[in-house]
Parts: sequence; C-alpha cells; structure tokens
Amino acid sequence: MAKKILYKNPDVMLVGDETDYKAVIFTKQEDYIKLLSDSDYAVLQLVDSTNDVDYIANQLNFHKETVLNSLKSLQENNIISYHGYKENNIISYHGYKENNIVSDKSISSLTFWFHLTDHCNLTCSYCYISTLETQKNMSELTINQFSKKIIEVINQYDNIDEITLKLAGGEPLVSFKHWHQPIQNLIDTLNNTRVNIKLRILTNLTVLTDSIIKFSKTNHIVYGVSLDGLDDYHDEYRKDSTGKGTFQVVKKNIECLKDNNIAVAILVTISEKNMEGIVELVEYLLKENITFRLADAKGDDINKTDLLKVLNNCYDLIEAYIEQGFSIENKHVLCDLNLISPSKTACPMGVNGAAIYLNGDVFFCHSQFGSDTAIGSIFETRDILQIIQSGRYFHAELSDECKACMYSMICSGGCPLYKTKDNKSPMCGIFKATIPRIYSIIAKEKKVAVGALL
Repeated sequence: MAKKILYKNPDVMLVGDETDYKAVIFTKQEDYIKLLSDSDYAVLQLVDSTNDVDYIANQLNFHKETVLNSLKSLQENNIISYHGYKENNIISYHGYKENNIVSDKSISSLTFWFHLTDHCNLTCSYCYISTLETQKNMSELTINQFSKKIIEVINQYDNIDEITLKLAGGEPLVSFKHWHQPIQNLIDTLNNTRVNIKLRILTNLTVLTDSIIKFSKTNHIVYGVSLDGLDDYHDEYRKDSTGKGTFQVVKKNIECLKDNNIAVAILVTISEKNMEGIVELVEYLLKENITFRLADAKGDDINKTDLLKVLNNCYDLIEAYIEQGFSIENKHVLCDLNLISPSKTACPMGVNGAAIYLNGDVFFCHSQFGSDTAIGSIFETRDILQIIQSGRYFHAELSDECKACMYSMICSGGCPLYKTKDNKSPMCGIFKATIPRIYSIIAKEKKVAVGALL
C-alpha cells in the first residue's frame, strides 16, 4: 500500500516552540490563530511533505492512534492536507490601472485623513507635511461639500456601513474654534444615516480645553497622540515656537483625557535621537494600560540592528505584562502591519481610503500634500469611491521575493511610498524578525485567557 504523505499548509506558521502557549498562525486569513496542544504541535512539526503517519509515530514514540487523532484535528482546521497545496496559494499582484474599481460589494467602509488646518504650534524636525507654513484652515464650504459627497456614496453603495474620519493637520486642536461647528454639523448629518461613524483626532495634545473635552465626549472621539519618549526624549523633537519642550503639557493632557473616559492611543515615531528612550516609554504605556503604535520615522536612515534590539526589549516587556491583563492583540500595532486582518495592501489608501486636503483636493496619502499628485477633488462629478480608487496604482506590483513571502499579506510590501531600490520595505528585515515574536505573545495572551476561564 502506498504511503499517505502529509502536507502542511504553506500559509501557516508555528509559534511558541519551547513554551506552554503553542499555536499555528494563518498568515492570509481573518481567523488567523489557533492554539495547539503539545501533541498536535509535535506532530505538525514533522509534517514536511515527505513523512507519513508511521514515521511520525515512530519519531515521537506516540501510539499511531494518537497521531491519527492529531492529524484529523489539523486537517479539519486546514492546517494539513493529504493532497498537497497548489502553488496558487501565493497571492498574485499585478498592479492596478487607473479607474479600476473594486466590486462595490467588497467595500464596506471608507477611511479619510481629513486635513482641517495647515497651522501647527510645534516645529518637529521630521514632519513630512510640507504645507504647514501656509497656516490655512479648511473652509465651511469645503466641509459641507465633503458631507454631500459622503451622503452621495452612502446612497449609491448599499454595503458601505462605516465611515472613519481622522481629523488632522497641522495641529487640529489649535484651530478647534474655526472647524468645531462645521464638523459637528457633518457628524450630525452622518449620524442620521444608516452608517456607523468612527471619529479620530490626530494631535500633539499641547492644547486641550473644556470645549474640546465636551466635543470629544459627545462624539465619542478617540485620540491619536504623538509621544516620542519621556521627558527629554520627547522634547528633543516636539518643541513649541519658542524652542521649549512640551512633554509635561502632553502628559498632563493625556491624564485629563483618561480622567474624562476619552479613549487615547499613543503614536510613537522611533528615530536615532529617541531610540534609547523607547523601552522606558513602552514600560510607562504598559503600566498605564494605554494603546500604542511603534513606527519608524519614514525616510530616516535608522540603524536597523539597534532598532531590532530595542524592539526585542519592548516585546520582552509586553510579554511580561500579558499576565497583568495587557492585550497585545487589541492594544499594540507595529508600523502598518496587518497582523490581525491580512490584506493585499499595507494601508486602505487607494482602495477604500484617501486624504482630503483643506481645499478639497483628494490625495492618495497625506504625505503628498503640496505636490502635484492629487487624484481628484471633492468638487468634481465622480463619486468619492471612484476618486479614491483612481489612486490605487500607487500600490505598485510587489517584488518576486515579496510575492513569495509568508508575510506578503501582513506587511503587504510596506508603505507603497517608501521603498528600497529593489522594491521592498526598508523595514523588511525588522518585520521578518518581529512578526513571529508578536504572534508568539498573542498566543500567550490567548492561552492566559483560556486559563482564566477554567
């Protein structure tokens, strides 16, 4: 009788070796993690397209029935197969032609960077918004026109059920009095539709008034706050117009938001100047149980060896805090990795997201403001989804190496506007080293949660 050879799904990875929280990760699907028993994990390690049941049983000194039970469970979860896997499991990327609109049934949400002002009260040296010196604000006319375009697309595409607005700048809270009422009118209009509205304010949080707090609580705003370190590490970059650091003001305002039950997420940009203070900052955020994102400064030639060492130290801390209830799955992001929801693109821009400049011009990304790369305007006749997807060509075809990579739908080639000469993310090596570590910690979190229920 011919041997029945076993094949492992090429899109799964094992995490948790030599730990008590073993799991398999599906790198190209939403239901992405499954905890494994020690026996299932041991069996799966020996599935390599050449071994059969008898060989695995002999190698592990398991009864054949034990191996068969493990294999049955693994097969039911599409982790292994007796028939192999076709090569077309590798995602195909072909680039995108202008006006190539994705089926309207596949788009259920829209995301917008909404650039309310070019005015900013800080002088951060690495800021990539080139238009800030104009200090102009978005007009009420533009906000009202955007409202009309959104209502139009909601009525046209029945499946769109969620709109996310990221109120940004510049520093949006500096100009709060200017845009407060028109934006409230926009929110009220959208709240009278069938869609769910998610509102974010991206801010340096050096300004916070009673009126802003009231507006935020009324509209369930989530704050994305830039914080690059504790004390001097933050102040090295985040200076006001007089050259004074802003850390103490920001820390006080974060505490104020938390006291008012307003959700806060910290956005950390890592560079050579603040790298030494990142571990200390992460420990502070973990103690405060605050959601946070770590990302490299785009275009900054950061030492990758030093960065990886810092990130490893951060993940040591995060793993230790899992036992204290911190959720890495829900409260941490590294760069733009799609760890929880694999995607063909690193970001929603050009698919179901775009950046709206203060004059109504639509850009693929806010980093392009001030350039001649606008993909449309909210004052034109095309609907907003058509305008968005006319910029999809910015997601260029991935390199052959990226296409074949297990993580092709997790990093998705990285930011499409920041690539190396060989069309890869500058963070490729960092991602390959840290993705398994993050998944291993998520597996521990799942294991701890299961233990708490027993």
